[in-house]
Amino acid sequence: MENQDEISELNPYSRDLLDAVLLAIPTWLTRKISELAPGVSLDTASIIDETTEFVRERFVQLLLLDVDEQRLNPLHILRQSTQFATAALKESGVPPV
Repeated sequence: MENQDEISELNPYSRDLLDAVLLAIPTWLTRKISELAPGVSLDTASIIDETTEFVRERFVQLLLLDVDEQRLNPLHILRQSTQFATAALKESGVPPV
């Protein structure tokens, strides 16, 4: 679950980035899953929830750091976040792309 105290510590630009990314996740995953696995029944809501929480936790921790202390970037976190959709697609027999 999100830590409101940490989120409230973010500067406005970091908060805007976090909000925009979290807002985009459901549409992004729903579209990609339907493109990669048309007709395959997946628990898309759970995949979205897991991905959103993963991204939220890591983005907040990243954005709380001074930019010179950051060892990852937001894109790295987003790439890692695909693990939940990838696992569900693989489990459903969808071949990798």
